[in-house]
Amino acid sequence: MAKRSKPRDNSKLTLDWHPLPKQLQFLQSTAQQILYSGGYGSGKSRSLAMWIVLRASRPGAMEGLFRKNLVTLKATTLRTLLEPEGMLPPVLPEALIEEHHKSERYIRIRGGGTIYYGGCDDPAKIGSLNLSGIGIDEAVELTEDDFTMLRGRVRVRVDGLVPQIAMACNPSGPSHWLAKRFGLDGESKPADGCEAITSSSVENTFLPSWYVDDLLTFTGVSKLRYVDGRWVQAQGVIYPFVRSVHVRDRHGPWKRSVAGIDWGVRAPSAIIVINEDAEKRLHVAAEFHKAGLLEPELIAAARQLQREYSVEKFAVDPSALALIEAMRREGLPVVAADNAVLPGIGRVSKYFPCDGSGTPGITISPACQALCRELETYRWKDDGKDQPVKENDHSCDALRYGVMELTGEPELSVRVISPGGNSSPSLAAVENRQWKNVWQNF
Repeated sequence: MAKRSKPRDNSKLTLDWHPLPKQLQFLQSTAQQILYSGGYGSGKSRSLAMWIVLRASRPGAMEGLFRKNLVTLKATTLRTLLEPEGMLPPVLPEALIEEHHKSERYIRIRGGGTIYYGGCDDPAKIGSLNLSGIGIDEAVELTEDDFTMLRGRVRVRVDGLVPQIAMACNPSGPSHWLAKRFGLDGESKPADGCEAITSSSVENTFLPSWYVDDLLTFTGVSKLRYVDGRWVQAQGVIYPFVRSVHVRDRHGPWKRSVAGIDWGVRAPSAIIVINEDAEKRLHVAAEFHKAGLLEPELIAAARQLQREYSVEKFAVDPSALALIEAMRREGLPVVAADNAVLPGIGRVSKYFPCDGSGTPGITISPACQALCRELETYRWKDDGKDQPVKENDHSCDALRYGVMELTGEPELSVRVISPGGNSSPSLAAVENRQWKNVWQNF
């Protein structure tokens, strides 16, 4: 049992917070459901952590903290709650923690109540909870069914607390169920008891200037959503990606596993691991996405993914010849990817629709957030040419390389049978993955 306890004493601890105006509005809201959405660095996750600490400090409080996936909750939201971030202290200082039971996933607050935390990927655990309030980070990851499941757990009354669900997220498109529920789609009115607060990145006056300057170089939909904090549709979007449909956990058995690699030096490098099941459905199981990598660092990341996911082959951007040769020297199974852009986009696109049972041909792990963000903004140029916009597309390119390798047509082996019944040797009928005619004289 992973457990940490603090002795009680009569000392008093004061938390010194300096919330921004939008954060203060969020913390003081009495709406039954409150959504705080905004651009990168606008203080959403920290506001949610403040919100849950304030509520859980009341005796008898039973507050829940959730995200779509437990793994990502622990790697992001829980760290904001419990660990320092740069010069910022943890939102919940260690001195306020009476007990942290990691296996049962709850934190008892000294002199107050309890915070329970988890992911929507464990509905049985959630179904056993009775809570006084719920905080949800990156709420755009949730389906409406996930949200309904969580709503049903808020049933405990505590003096001085409004039964409340508070959510934080980056904006998505106006067709998202959250946009409609909170009146952010430009057409709907907020549902009864719902309040939305939106914030741009530049409203956070505590952000360093170099970070803000970098954000302001964003263009198009990326700027509108992730800097301005607006719920806008990607114009001319290439793939019909919908988080509530395509983002989910899946487990094997898998028939094959390959990875696509797009290498950047100053730009981000991306590795996308794709599994195929017996019914030829695809699942993006893992991603690696990081800028400024040297060749050995990227190779080390590829090797780690190979160990974890039994990757049988890496399809690498064919222009990265030095990387391909280096991976071969290291003993990794590597091929130059098929970089035919339009055929590749066509191949990937055919996996997004759902079959008659509502199951899509491709699903994506909730942990692959860089890919999800790119899919939402990956779009055609508006000059009438059939070319994608070359920005924020590294994961999408790696996905295309992997899908082309995984689902490419097999080599055709032709045997020409002579009239006498003898057969000639097999002839490879594929060159550079394109069919060509095979002629044989009798």
